[in-house]
Amino acid sequence: MPEVEFSYAGFHASTRSTPLHRHNGTELVYIVEGECENRIPFRDRKIAAGELLIIPPELEHRQIDLGFVRTFYVVFEAKPGVFRNDLRSIDVRSDRFVRSWMEQLVLLYQEQALDQCRLLLPALLARITRLEGSIDGTAEIPAGLAAAIRFITYHFHRELAIREIAASNGMSPSYFNALFHKHMQVSPAEYIKKLRMGHARQLLRNSRLTISEIGEQCGYRNAYYFCRIFRKVHGCTPGKYRALPRREYDVKFLAP
Repeated sequence: MPEVEFSYAGFHASTRSTPLHRHNGTELVYIVEGECENRIPFRDRKIAAGELLIIPPELEHRQIDLGFVRTFYVVFEAKPGVFRNDLRSIDVRSDRFVRSWMEQLVLLYQEQALDQCRLLLPALLARITRLEGSIDGTAEIPAGLAAAIRFITYHFHRELAIREIAASNGMSPSYFNALFHKHMQVSPAEYIKKLRMGHARQLLRNSRLTISEIGEQCGYRNAYYFCRIFRKVHGCTPGKYRALPRREYDVKFLAP
């Protein structure tokens, strides 16, 4: 895999909000027109025209349009250290390249000019990195905490101890807990549970796995304990949730 791998690009032009979803790679969302609110676990984020939102891989989110909204979006995968992929937004209204290059990537992708997309994407990422270096205070989440969140995102499907997460980023458990709560307004354990429950809902809706198998894939080796946690969060058992004819619960329970 090269340092940066282009995945796809597109645009959104509507008053209709997007459903809950996640991407394997990092997503760049440029707001061309209008204003919207992005629902991300424990962190609602409102952005407007001229702002760029960066969403980490595997982070479930949905866009709530506040009126008519037009956006360009690009999804890509990058090797660690090539591009900061922690959650943040950047005001790029004063830059004439970011919007232009985002739009070009969308048009090139529509024409299936993938080689040109692969050439343009690194320039866009370098431009964003340069802009961030010239803007004071754009990094809302400390690098160590962002790395810890990525660690949780990649490993929440197995048993996780707070001391393990903290140690993976050179922090003590007490310092990590305090730092996490300060920036995320929730404990690490609650954040992990939120991710696991979101993954469980997806598996219940989109797979034929047994309840026990789904529990294991969400980090719960004990099926009874998984069912108890699921019922406490959702007010119904995994089996009853799976039988629901509509996805109303997804919107209700994944939104912060």
